[in-house]
Amino acid sequence: MAGYFIILLISALYSSNKEEAIKVIIQLTPLLIIPFLLSFTNFSVSKKKVSTIFILFICVNISFTILISYFFITNPDRFEFDLKHYLLDYDKFQFIINNNLYTPYFLVHKPYFSMGFVLCAIFSLHTFFQKKSATFFNQSIYLLLFFYFSLWIFYAFSFPNVIALLLSIVLILYLNLKKNVFLTTLFIFFVTIAIFLNIKSKDIDVKRGFNFIKSIASNEKFEVNDTRFEIYKTFGNIVSKSNFSELIFGFGVGDVQDKLNSEYLNRLSLNKSRNLLYFSEEFNHKYWFRNNIHVNANTESSPASKKNADLIILDKISQEVSHNICANVKVKKEELYTFSIHAKKGNFNKLILRLGNINQRVVFNVETGEVFQKLNVENAEIIELKNGWYRCYISVILKKDALALIGIPNEKGSYVYTSKTDKNLYFWGIQLEKGRISEYVKNKNEQLQIAIDKKLNTHNNYLYFLMSTGIIGLLSFLVFIYYLFKKSLKSKDVLMFSFCITIVLNFLTENILSRHWGLMFITFMLILLFSNRKKTIES
Repeated sequence: MAGYFIILLISALYSSNKEEAIKVIIQLTPLLIIPFLLSFTNFSVSKKKVSTIFILFICVNISFTILISYFFITNPDRFEFDLKHYLLDYDKFQFIINNNLYTPYFLVHKPYFSMGFVLCAIFSLHTFFQKKSATFFNQSIYLLLFFYFSLWIFYAFSFPNVIALLLSIVLILYLNLKKNVFLTTLFIFFVTIAIFLNIKSKDIDVKRGFNFIKSIASNEKFEVNDTRFEIYKTFGNIVSKSNFSELIFGFGVGDVQDKLNSEYLNRLSLNKSRNLLYFSEEFNHKYWFRNNIHVNANTESSPASKKNADLIILDKISQEVSHNICANVKVKKEELYTFSIHAKKGNFNKLILRLGNINQRVVFNVETGEVFQKLNVENAEIIELKNGWYRCYISVILKKDALALIGIPNEKGSYVYTSKTDKNLYFWGIQLEKGRISEYVKNKNEQLQIAIDKKLNTHNNYLYFLMSTGIIGLLSFLVFIYYLFKKSLKSKDVLMFSFCITIVLNFLTENILSRHWGLMFITFMLILLFSNRKKTIES
């Protein structure tokens, strides 16, 4: 079990970044200690104690769900959307919670807590079947706990954990039910799952996950917006440039992130876009700061003949405020910039384009095709397109960092006013470029830029070990996984098998061992589930 960790130690010797290598080795030390603890100290935990600890684990996780629900309820920002929006979109729920946290040690990132929820749900279901002699009340409690954690898993919808839960449930049903009952129950189970999937299919993150899977399985292009694509492309570039020694032994545990960061920048430099703005067709993305408006995504056919234009709607505000979407613009030297947007009349016909300070703006009328108001810009024009669409643009000389802003004025063209009605317009295809206006292009480097800004890791533990220790290290890690599966199958232990399935699937999409939360969960479960199960005399 400790073999791959020993190879990690060796790889630290040929890492260029020794400081980072030492940090990683210190962080992963439990993965060296735990196997020796289990093997050489003959460490054992009785089945009764395992059950007691799992009950405590369940109580802790229930407390966690109550706590994050409290953080959500007590945050006034939640009133931005109706409750149904949060029930259909965990990411919105998580965003509100993060805004209400006062400590970085509280994690609401769904893959990590969902791993624990899977084991809580499986332990509850397994206990429900095993304790047939228990009272009706006790059995009902375990069944309710199973449904409680399963609903949370489907709500958060971390794909690996949803799959792990489903596989584990099927195994438990197979082991505990007679053939005819099993087949009937399995049919009802899959019908129920289909209903849940249909409900969750409206979730943006779930759509992205399904599109990610479909993109891998076919040559068709789907709207994914997942940085993992850029990470995996970057990994592919690194491998293609690697020599034989690097493929066999890797780059060293301290150099993995440096290699990724360097290749991210290299790829960006080779594929620069004329459009300086990101998410130019997704105004609901958090890249855009939304000020007193909200966005209904993909509600109208765009000039590209796809239903991907967004409806921009004013919030009703009793105070005098501005209503806009904006992003920051970095300026290195004084230069002419052109800022453009495709717009179409909704129940209102005017919009503001601003580039620079508040007095560098233009108001356009997208019903009459006229420049309604013009302030301190080099040039402004509105171009008529098909199906009621217009392309509005302004050109401004920028000397310093500025703001690129699309706003909705009142009937008189005022920037700040009191909104009493639900005014709306359709927006699509925003662009900022150096020089004069040119044909619109979507900046396809948005996910790559996120990877650069956040210095994203491999988001795959198998790729991480392949990069750090090469094929030898990856094979040793797979031997460790094989050993866990072999022991769980030999013991015919449902919890051990569920744990194995959970971590194997999560290793595909996250660097679980690179976060303390994931590392401590795995080491805790290794001690609890894979220690010797000798019968001990209870005091």
